[in-house]
Amino acid sequence: MSATTLPPNYSAWLVPALQRIQQEFGYLKRESLEEAALDLDVPLYRLQAVASFFPHFRLAPPKKIALNICR
Repeated sequence: MSATTLPPNYSAWLVPALQRIQQEFGYLKRESLEEAALDLDVPLYRLQAVASFFPHFRLAPPKKIALNICR
């Protein structure tokens, strides 16, 4: 196996890919996950499995925060 060929179970590059998506959108958009799955050549379910394992990944948009300040 060459240095550029990754073994099929290698997933150290999945977390950084998910972090980039979440940083851009604030959560893991389904469309972005599908695009990343194609780019990384991994099944979508594998990305979703990694995302659901770590609690800091959000699979839905964060709720809006209403802040009221009274003087």
